Amino acid sequence: MGIAIVHIVRPLWLKALGILFPVGMLIAIVATANHFILDAIAGAIVIGLAYGLLIIFARLRRNHMPTSGLQEQRQLQDEHLVFDGTTEAG
Repeated sequence: MGIAIVHIVRPLWLKALGILFPVGMLIAIVATANHFILDAIAGAIVIGLAYGLLIIFARLRRNHMPTSGLQEQRQLQDEHLVFDGTTEAG
């Protein structure tokens, strides 16, 4: 989830929170004895594999999109996926 936050938001302070989120979660699960450190490592591996597959499929999708209107489609996707701290994308 922290990786997604870092990639989606624009303000630097929100990116910093995205980086700190997994660290805080690790501290919470180990401190409360709900999980062990190896559980967190296994979770990080699963998330890393899922993120890698996401990137591969996104590139494949982008390569197979029709060329007409491609720039407009990408711009619309970027406007809806990027949060810049305002109420409207842009």
